[in-house]
Amino acid sequence: PSHAFEFRQDYIATPSHAFEFRQAYIPTPSHEFEFRNKVGATTITDTYDSSIVATPYNGLSFSTAGAEFDGVDDYVDLTPWEFGGAMTVEVYVKHDTFNRHSRIFEFAEGAMDEDVLLYNNYETAQASWGVRVNDNWKAVLASSSSFFQTDTWVHVVATVEGTNMKLYRNGTMTDSRSDGHEPTNLTRLKHWIGRSWYETSVVGYFEGTIAYMRFWHGTALAASDIQSLYENRETSNPSIFGT
Repeated sequence: PSHAFEFRQDYIATPSHAFEFRQAYIPTPSHEFEFRNKVGATTITDTYDSSIVATPYNGLSFSTAGAEFDGVDDYVDLTPWEFGGAMTVEVYVKHDTFNRHSRIFEFAEGAMDEDVLLYNNYETAQASWGVRVNDNWKAVLASSSSFFQTDTWVHVVATVEGTNMKLYRNGTMTDSRSDGHEPTNLTRLKHWIGRSWYETSVVGYFEGTIAYMRFWHGTALAASDIQSLYENRETSNPSIFGT
């Protein structure tokens, strides 16, 4: 031939290592009540379900810091929703004092009736996260007597999945039990923040400030998710949630 052409395939060398970076998202909460920067509000609507409303009672007010509880008789009433099984609750809270067994939240049919709650034990800074199924009470009692602190913000997450119940403080798991249980699936009569079914001679009202509360149905968040929640605790509506 007068001319000859040879075509060869040029290959790119195979890399020794490959890294793929993806954004890791925390599952989107089922419910969120953002109480910060709601000065003058008469109700707070759930961020993710507009049919659910938080209503303050007996003079409770909202400040730039959150919902302010006087420890006397004020509280927040939430529209009840159906839940049961695995779950996660997150709160960012500051106690002014420790009233007797004062509830951060109590979701229940009645006193000692299918109650799911987070509170300080007696008049101490020890936390307790508990679930009652029928007449069977299971709780995680914090090993530290200073889990909460007065005039100090504490980030708290409580989870349950199967028989595993866990309690986290400021992004770190502090306490757990492996013989717990999940709450019964039902719509409880009352969902309260800051108060209990019990008389005040038995259980006091919460006294302090709650910045926000989030609730996840059907999942116990992983430790890495809870660490991320802690790192973003000061940010309202952080861009960390996904499907």
